[in-house]
Amino acid sequence: LIASAKVRVADIVAVMARFSIGACLAVFGLTLLNLFLSSIKWRLVMNRIVAHQPAGISLPASLYYTCLGAALSLVFLPQAAMVVSRMVGSRQHLDQPTAATAAATIYEQIFDAATLVAIAVATLVAIVFGAGPGPWMVLMALTWAAAGFALLLFFRIGFRVSGTLHSSRGFRCLPASLRARLEPKLAWFGEPAAQTLLVSRFVVGLYAISAVRYALLVLRSYIVLRVVALPVGSGEAFKAYSL
Repeated sequence: LIASAKVRVADIVAVMARFSIGACLAVFGLTLLNLFLSSIKWRLVMNRIVAHQPAGISLPASLYYTCLGAALSLVFLPQAAMVVSRMVGSRQHLDQPTAATAAATIYEQIFDAATLVAIAVATLVAIVFGAGPGPWMVLMALTWAAAGFALLLFFRIGFRVSGTLHSSRGFRCLPASLRARLEPKLAWFGEPAAQTLLVSRFVVGLYAISAVRYALLVLRSYIVLRVVALPVGSGEAFKAYSL
């Protein structure tokens, strides 16, 4: 990317030199807070999935493997890097099932994806129709709330259907070895531990954390843009990041 844009190393160094200690600390602090909230989300979900086990995921462990996944995401696909990092940690150090770790990570990341899509759609509509800051904020809030309601409905229907698949006729047509592997996983969706993931207050909490993480990312981007002396207002930065 740097080569194709014909950017010189000296130019990059010059821009980086504009960052004051305060700006660096702000960017670093916002990044760390974002990762901390991500680890909190994973820990909340993971400890509900493995509630039958005596020891859940500790906060230091969840933060460590979340930060490791973030570091790997600089090289690999972010979502995949986070799943792999947490699975490795669960297998080697946390004595937790890797399948549950992957499921917990995917589950909590769906809330991030829903937040990004909802805000991006609202921002795109606002840009197309030339909506001002007030209508845009209202539209964004309504879209985010609608996406959250749809997400909760999707999870409840999906869990209900998945929990009954192992007793369906189609499932009995599968090879015996495959049925033996899938049956306990599908039956889990009907167990009490799975149902705790569908409690409205719990889902809203995870969704709210995703919204806060998004706001932190926008704020971090805005600080960086201001440091490099780009004439961008906070509203424009938010819209640009949303898209």
